[in-house]
Amino acid sequence: MPSFSKKDLEKYTWGIGLEHEMHVFHIPKENQKENIEDIIVFDSESCVERLLENNGKGKFILSDSDYEFLRNIPFELSGRVCNKQVVLERIPIKMPELITWQPFCSLKKDRNMVNMVKGLDYARERFMKLLMKDQLAKKLTQKYGKLGQHPFGMSRNIKYSQTIKNNQYVFSKDKRTSKDKVHTDYNGSYHVTLTLPFTEKTSELQFLKMHQNFANQLQWLEPLILAGFFTGDEYGPGSIKERANGSYRVMIVGWGNIGGSDIRLFNKGLGRYAKTPTYWREKFKLYESDKLKPCLKPSPKAKSEGALTTLSTDFRTFGDDPITNERVSGAPMKKPNGIEFRIFDHFHGKHLQTLLLFLVLVAENSRKHQTKRYVYQNKTWIDTVQKIMKEGYSAQLSKTYIKDLEEQLHIKMKPKSYQASTIFEEVFQILFKKNIQGLYTQLLLGLHHAPSTSQLLKTKMSGFSSINYEAWNFALLLKLNRHPQDHKRFQELLTSMESFDYIIFSELELCIGKYLGKSWKKDTVKFAHFFQELGLLHEKQNHSYMVKKENVVILKKLIKKNTNKLLNDYFYSISSSNKEILFNNKQTMKKNTKKNK
Repeated sequence: MPSFSKKDLEKYTWGIGLEHEMHVFHIPKENQKENIEDIIVFDSESCVERLLENNGKGKFILSDSDYEFLRNIPFELSGRVCNKQVVLERIPIKMPELITWQPFCSLKKDRNMVNMVKGLDYARERFMKLLMKDQLAKKLTQKYGKLGQHPFGMSRNIKYSQTIKNNQYVFSKDKRTSKDKVHTDYNGSYHVTLTLPFTEKTSELQFLKMHQNFANQLQWLEPLILAGFFTGDEYGPGSIKERANGSYRVMIVGWGNIGGSDIRLFNKGLGRYAKTPTYWREKFKLYESDKLKPCLKPSPKAKSEGALTTLSTDFRTFGDDPITNERVSGAPMKKPNGIEFRIFDHFHGKHLQTLLLFLVLVAENSRKHQTKRYVYQNKTWIDTVQKIMKEGYSAQLSKTYIKDLEEQLHIKMKPKSYQASTIFEEVFQILFKKNIQGLYTQLLLGLHHAPSTSQLLKTKMSGFSSINYEAWNFALLLKLNRHPQDHKRFQELLTSMESFDYIIFSELELCIGKYLGKSWKKDTVKFAHFFQELGLLHEKQNHSYMVKKENVVILKKLIKKNTNKLLNDYFYSISSSNKEILFNNKQTMKKNTKKNK
């Protein structure tokens, strides 16, 4: 590890700010017999209002600290409206926004990325516990399930009720299906603000240029981050429509905009809305992307920032108001204010530390190497964004993009495959090995006084799998529960696999088309990955798979009635820091099968 003296490190100041807004949901009960088909959003804002109003009047008394904590939580609507036109209908229940404190850090303050994530986790847990002091919340959770986060960034199967009678929700009905009406929304977002380490001797120009270079490298990597941390359209599996498999929120709603900020304008200031065209969106259409048309013109707020559209930026700058001494959004970049990275979909909080580790490794990389080209009109980069937005984590990337990454990041890659999620994992590993001992990583991750943290972070990184990949698996299982015919056909597909000792990719594709339908054939790669993780297939070579027939039989029994067991064990269980593979050995499978008989 490079030698950094304490005296030298104490000269640096840096900044970290984390924001997480999210819907609060009732997590389905593990023993639920009915098919898990939807998820109920909980009105946490109304609950907080009751807690503050009833404090000391009933069976509970909030401490002064808890009272102030709840009183200062902001709540925001989801959905999207541009120029008075609805892009995504808002659910009339607001999301709480949790924000870290004391953004500016130094060696003496012992504030770093690791303990800030822990602080955000604590705030989230504290919030959930305080909600349970409300009597109505207790009764609703007893009936509908405990409160928690949705594991992914969007859902098309959200239920909400504005009427509660006898401690039960009253849901409106869908006239077409006679079932409870479900709604589409994104489930929250993350904003990450970073000020790179600087000293009193760092000039304004140096401060500006180091943040521009950092942001430039991040923009080159945004397609891969899309494959790693974003959620596609929940109706994607088997859809006859060409839906967004990269990020529904970015593509269709326009909150978060890949390459939406020309970083060369940091010196002039960038606010919430884009001042430059988003070239990758030109002539690129997916199902429902036309809904974003109202955002292509600047709203009054966007005009006030000098923006061309109401599409958002991916980076925002701040300045200080000399009168109020408050930070001003969109002001020219000045010390000590860094950049806000604001594209991220919601995902479960257990993955946040992995994302932030990646960002810090890129920051250290930008300290060492200057990136000279920009992505905005780069054809290879645009093609890569569009391909991943359309196909998700399984998109096959071009060798040209890989060469561009090697050149712009000063790395050397030996790809095992050109699948987007595989390339992301390889870049992550390379940057970790190259930069984990660097100056920025020492400071931002707190490694200067806790060197063992680097090994813990490596373990967390190695246990991480693409959120985009997991979101597709989740959407598949949910669809099988919602559509009995698809569930039946999926069982028939599994039965057909029992006749194979080995199956090649083209045979799997034919089976999927035969039993599930032609629209499912495009998802064959994703099915192959899903079946491998479940232990049904074991890849040998050249897309040839050995079929583990005993595992196929066990899976058929496990999901005989519904996919609840898989949904709960894979996605709704939040007791462990990393998702455990359900089918890791025969004993585990047999145990799970017995429970579901």
